[in-house]
Amino acid sequence: MQVEVKFFGSIRFDIGVDRRKFIVKKESTIDDVLNLILSDYGEKARRAFYTKDGKSNKFIVFINNRKIPNLKEVELRNGDTIYFLTPVGGG
Repeated sequence: MQVEVKFFGSIRFDIGVDRRKFIVKKESTIDDVLNLILSDYGEKARRAFYTKDGKSNKFIVFINNRKIPNLKEVELRNGDTIYFLTPVGGG
């Protein structure tokens, strides 16, 4: 099945693309897609999603305009759009 991934904020800057389509297996999760992104984009993706010491950077994930709190609990469906965003703040 196919999903579309859209990148925003510093994730887009680090990876160098704003969107990408992936073919994934049935019952795949966002965590599986993240592994595909890391495989395809290598160091650029690691810099976008992880700190230098390997801890996860803060990022927000939406599927079809719905915020996803746990990347392993949601199974993807054909045609889903996944959004990876960096948190922003201001005052």
